[in-house]
Amino acid sequence: CVGSWKKNRSIKPVKNIPGFLYAMKYYYPNDPFYSSPEWKKKRAAILARDNYQCQVCKRYGKIKQATIVHHKKEIADFPEASMDNDNLMSVCL
Repeated sequence: CVGSWKKNRSIKPVKNIPGFLYAMKYYYPNDPFYSSPEWKKKRAAILARDNYQCQVCKRYGKIKQATIVHHKKEIADFPEASMDNDNLMSVCL
């Protein structure tokens, strides 16, 4: 749903859904935040909370397996919300 991304490449919106930010400016696979034990535990909890289903696809009546936990509000702009359950959702590729 969100699409594939690579470092230094912007993601374009797939659909215009109010209240959800699709744009994730950059993805850094080697970022220490994403390697931390706290993030790994939170990621597992969010995927389990969402039954490993993509929440965007689910809004359209489709069931797809989620493999990514997405921040609705970017960490760079809202660092205080980086581990907030309400700011995290499971999405597919």
